[in-house]
Amino acid sequence: MSCLSRSLTYAALFTVSVTCAALASPIEPAHESKGPGGPATREAEHSSLWGPAVRGVQMRIGGPVTAEQHVLLPLSVQFLADPDHLPQQQTTPDNRSRVVDRIDAFLFPACVTLTLVNTATGEQVTVEPHDPTSGMPVRDLGDTFIKLGVQPGVAVAVEFPLLSAGDAMKPGSYDCTVNYDSSRRRPEWTAGGPPAVEEFWSGQVSSAPLRIEIVAETPKKSEFILPKRLHLSTDHQVVFGADDAEHIKLPVRNGYFTGMRITRENGPETLTNAGFSGTDATVEDLKGDPGLAGGKALPKLSYTIEIFETAEPAKHFWMPVSGANGYQTLWKQVFEVSADPTAH
Repeated sequence: MSCLSRSLTYAALFTVSVTCAALASPIEPAHESKGPGGPATREAEHSSLWGPAVRGVQMRIGGPVTAEQHVLLPLSVQFLADPDHLPQQQTTPDNRSRVVDRIDAFLFPACVTLTLVNTATGEQVTVEPHDPTSGMPVRDLGDTFIKLGVQPGVAVAVEFPLLSAGDAMKPGSYDCTVNYDSSRRRPEWTAGGPPAVEEFWSGQVSSAPLRIEIVAETPKKSEFILPKRLHLSTDHQVVFGADDAEHIKLPVRNGYFTGMRITRENGPETLTNAGFSGTDATVEDLKGDPGLAGGKALPKLSYTIEIFETAEPAKHFWMPVSGANGYQTLWKQVFEVSADPTAH
């Protein structure tokens, strides 16, 4: 069994992580989850019963006792198998049969959905994880899988964005069921090579319900390092230092992702899914700017720095815009920068 993880950097603007089957330890008590929007879940973790057997496989889930509205809900998925009832595959060239005792775990979140049923009203909503490919082409090599056996296998961690259910999900008690469906895998992931579909267990299997109490979202703040002023360094970089920075706490919402947009007037725009990491930061490197060629003086520079949040997670060609996906400006400031490096 293996778990593949890689980081993808797009034009040095932002870095996202694509994790193939985030394999966790067996279901254990959980600590407070701090996903987008701050603490999301509270109290100990508990587990559902095993769901009904399908083609020799059963599934159960684990999750928090209580979670707030709109969070990325962290759940753990485990499988159990009866080898005598697992399907068999004919092998070549000896034409012997082999028990199909593996589940393909490549980008596992793409194959699961979460159904939440309000125990008081009977209303239900279905939630899917965010796209695990982050908008990138991927290829399944068949070496990321879950071994099926008579003992519970490792737990797979999956996050479900309750924000996608909107305000229709009112506070209350919910019976939560996860469904695994191998047919949700995308054919292009295996185009032109392994793994053969018949090498892995196929079908649909569901967990038994897990009771989770959804409570109202509480106000939260996250701290950001932001500039009070910018200046041009002697090596032609627009920067700010410790004396130019301040720590500001901004209100954030459950389930949203924060980002930063830096725009130079009549110049480029940069998007990142992370703010400044320290109090000595470079806003833009102007060494290669043609306006500096031959020692020419630059006009006064104007920068707009914005901290925002969006329901859209960072991905390839990530371009969040106002008016879509709950986009909201948290902080925005315009800075005038002198072209004279000695003027601070």
